[in-house]
Amino acid sequence: MAAALRSHLRSGVPYDLRQTLEEPDTLHSFRTFLRTKLDGNKSTNSDTKKKFEQWLDFVLICQQIFSLAEDELDHRIGLMGEVGERFLAKPPLGYNIALANQLNRRELELHCKNLKEKVSLDPDTSLLR
Repeated sequence: MAAALRSHLRSGVPYDLRQTLEEPDTLHSFRTFLRTKLDGNKSTNSDTKKKFEQWLDFVLICQQIFSLAEDELDHRIGLMGEVGERFLAKPPLGYNIALANQLNRRELELHCKNLKEKVSLDPDTSLLR
């Protein structure tokens, strides 16, 4: 087992999710794997996404939100608005992804809507965790 891991590390192949998501080539390969093997998505339209690819996009946008500097408030608000529109809205507008706790999901949905409509200007990123 240890020898296989050392060989894998020397090969330059990513060995964890963080590394996979940070490197464009491996991210593309991972997306292709999710799309074809797990989702069984045969569509040639890259906008047609199923469960696992939708979740990958959700993780990527959350990662982007968490990596923003404190002074990038407008960008953070815009991305959280996109989370609400793209991931929480019901089809055909959004993916309507399920989260573990429906009460928290509803709170996140309302918060993203309020940010988009400028009712609130204080993005609460803890709702994404």
